[in-house]
Amino acid sequence: MQATENLAQNLIETYESLIELQEEKRQILINHKIEELGSLDEKILTLYGRTKDISDKREFLNPTDEQRLKIRELFEQIKEREKINKALVCYSLNAVNKIFNGMMKMINVRSDEYNKKGLNSSSEAYDVSSIVEEA
Repeated sequence: MQATENLAQNLIETYESLIELQEEKRQILINHKIEELGSLDEKILTLYGRTKDISDKREFLNPTDEQRLKIRELFEQIKEREKINKALVCYSLNAVNKIFNGMMKMINVRSDEYNKKGLNSSSEAYDVSSIVEEA
């Protein structure tokens, strides 16, 4: 009985740690500290792996009614935080995409302004010949 309660307690502690890390991830996304995101995602993936390991021992997982309610509540909190973080990532990607497209528009020069020789076609009338006849 003690081992099954420990499994349930381990699951609760893992879920609580996931909630803390997801909250930290939200702050990283909001504050644009992208360099910290990689290591944090590794920690989150490790905890998801731990929850999978505990779930694989489901037949031994016999939580009390109180633990069952706590697990369900924590799971819902994790789902909600994950949904918010996903929305923040999508928003950030859209913003980066718009910035990138704007930069590309500024960099790209309209090709119809140049002729086949690579000369600016709008200034061809003002070209002055530099060829001088030999004396």
